[in-house]
Amino acid sequence: MGITVSILLMLLYKLKGQRFRFISQYRARHRQNASDLKDSMFYKWVELTEKNMKKIGIKINIIWYVALSILFSIATFFISLMFFKNVTASILISAFSFIIPEHLIDMINQRQQDKISQQMTAAIRVFTAEFIQTPQIERGFEVIGKRIEDPVGALFRRAHMELVIGRDPEIVLSRLAGQIDNEYGQMFIQLLRLAKHDSSTTPLFTDLLEKIENHLEMDRKNKIALTGERLLALFMTLVPIPAILIMSRVVPETMYFLTEVTIGRMITMLSFASMLVWIIIDKIVGRAEI
Repeated sequence: MGITVSILLMLLYKLKGQRFRFISQYRARHRQNASDLKDSMFYKWVELTEKNMKKIGIKINIIWYVALSILFSIATFFISLMFFKNVTASILISAFSFIIPEHLIDMINQRQQDKISQQMTAAIRVFTAEFIQTPQIERGFEVIGKRIEDPVGALFRRAHMELVIGRDPEIVLSRLAGQIDNEYGQMFIQLLRLAKHDSSTTPLFTDLLEKIENHLEMDRKNKIALTGERLLALFMTLVPIPAILIMSRVVPETMYFLTEVTIGRMITMLSFASMLVWIIIDKIVGRAEI
C-alpha cells in the first residue's frame, strides 16, 4: 500500500513539473510572439500612422482606421475587377486606395510641422528680445503666449501657467520638449535649461534663430522647386481615370477595348501602376523636402 501511494505521489509530482514546464514554455512563446509583432513592419506602420493622426487631431481609433482602410481597399478591388475585368490592374488600384489616406495624413501633418517651425522661429525671436531686457524664462513664455498664435502659443501659455504656480521647471521643460516635435524646438528647450542658471547664454538664442531661418529659407526654396513638378505628376497620374470615363461615354467601344483587347488591358494596368508608383515617389520626395 505504501509503495502504491509513493508511486502515485511521484507520478503527480512529475505531472506537476511537466505542467509547470508547459506553462513556462507557453508564456515564453507568447512573449516572443508579442516581441516579434512589435518588431514587424506592419506594427511600426500602425504606430507611425497613429502618431501622425494624433498630431493633426484625428481622433478615430487606429483599429477602426486600419479596418476601414482594408475594407475600402477590398471594395476598390472588386469594383475595379467588375468594370475592367483585370486582376492585376485591380490589385494595383486596390493598393493605391489603401495607401492614399495615409499619404494625405502625412501631407497634412507636414504642413502642420511647417507651421510649427515658422511659429517657433517667431517664438524664439520674441523670447530672445524679451530675455535681453528681462532675463526671466517665465516672462519670456508669457510674451510668447500673448504674441504667437496657436498651436505654439498655447503650449507656451500652459508652460507659463505651470511655472507661475510653482511647478518644477525641469518637469515643465521636459513636457514642453515632448510637445514640440521639432529639431530646433528641442535645441531651444536645451538652451532654456542652460539659461535657468546662466543668463549669458542669450547670444546662443540668436545663433539658433539664425540657423532656423536659414533652414526655413532653404526648405522654402526646395518646396518652390518641387511643388510644380509634384502637382504636374499628380495631374498626369490621375488624368487616366476621368479620361476613361469620358471616353466610355463618347465612344462606347472604349470599355470593350480596355477589358477585352490585350493592348487595352495593358494600358489599364500601366495607368493604375503609374498611380501606385507616383504615390511612392511622392512620399520619398516629401521626405527629401524636410
